[in-house]
Amino acid sequence: MTKTWKVHPAAMAFPRMPTAAYNELKSDIAANGIRVPILINKKADTILDGRNRVLVAHDLNLTDAEIPIEVFTGKPEEEVGEIISRNIHRRHLTDDQRVAIVAKLRGPQLTKEAEEREKAGKAANPVFNSTQGRTWRQVAAEADVSQHKARSALMTAKHARFELDMVIAGKAKLAKAHANAKAKAKKSSKPKPQKSLRERVEAKFLRFMESFPVTDYREVRAILRELLAKTER
Repeated sequence: MTKTWKVHPAAMAFPRMPTAAYNELKSDIAANGIRVPILINKKADTILDGRNRVLVAHDLNLTDAEIPIEVFTGKPEEEVGEIISRNIHRRHLTDDQRVAIVAKLRGPQLTKEAEEREKAGKAANPVFNSTQGRTWRQVAAEADVSQHKARSALMTAKHARFELDMVIAGKAKLAKAHANAKAKAKKSSKPKPQKSLRERVEAKFLRFMESFPVTDYREVRAILRELLAKTER
């Protein structure tokens, strides 16, 4: 075998296949060949999915012709999502490992997108603070875990990256890593400046309005005006 590829960093975030599983894969490929093509970014000569199959190919001295290839045709920003979707349920990963991996790989981008949506929502309608599609909900969906686990993993990714990597490696539990992350966040946090009365009123008003469907906003505002009028009498 002469071809050499790099491995995408997102693919490297997944734990290595256990020795027993790797040997089973090696025996299967030795008997039947590689049945699932290796997914690559041809332009960058980068493996997106199939690094263990490539390792087996090297071990078995397979030729390039014996390694089926699938070329990734999506956009560059879609690569990480593709890697996750192909690997998150294929391997023997625990719930903690799955959500930790998704939080690490997808958390920063999803957080940025959520903030942009929220900012756009505020600009379009100052009464409606859009919180749809929050990052932790998306992480929970992609990792197929509870939203509580997703929130814990995202906080750990932000404040305790080493602990998160230990969870991914299967050497720590998410609950303990999250507890360490909370302790670090508390230790490094700075006292928040006191908000003005107007800011506090606006924040509570927005939360109050968000508790109603958008279709009820007009009627709710009318009721509020009536109540305010009564208090001014």
